[in-house]
Amino acid sequence: MIGPDGAVRRVVRPAPDWVAELGQRNGIAHASVMFRRDMVRNRGGYRPAFPLAEDYDLWRRLAEHHPMAALPEPLLDYREHAGQSTLAGLERRILSELAVHEAAGLRARGEADGMDGPAPAMPSAAAVREGMLPRALGAAVDAVAAGHGAAARAAIRLAWRQPGLRVRTQAHLALLWLQAVW
Repeated sequence: MIGPDGAVRRVVRPAPDWVAELGQRNGIAHASVMFRRDMVRNRGGYRPAFPLAEDYDLWRRLAEHHPMAALPEPLLDYREHAGQSTLAGLERRILSELAVHEAAGLRARGEADGMDGPAPAMPSAAAVREGMLPRALGAAVDAVAAGHGAAARAAIRLAWRQPGLRVRTQAHLALLWLQAVW
């Protein structure tokens, strides 16, 4: 990961169990992926039902049917900046990721996920209740670490909107806010 000035901010390597991690998060940098076109086409390609998470949906579907591997050495310099679509559309991306998880659950039970149409997929209310806060909080931590104050503040505002915040979480968000403004 490099900053706007081209300086390396951190080196990201795949976890040893990165395929299993796909069940929780997308740890694959899209620009570093190589795949066989016919395999992707046979699995339906990128689906518009998952805005800002089309790649994550594809990786999940591919992993269900094909072996996948990761190289431990860095393959690219990935520039982080506040204008990235993943930061600008944070809430939409998180909602899409939660819908990816639900669609994968349906497929795991042998059911069709019904997500081949153009309409954006919406996760269940239960999935949003359980998943929005930890993902927004994680995005805030990542944005603070990357030095993106505006993106961090957007993620913190999203986390604050979630119901039932514990005092400890509120304190954590307040500290992140301070880090994001300094």
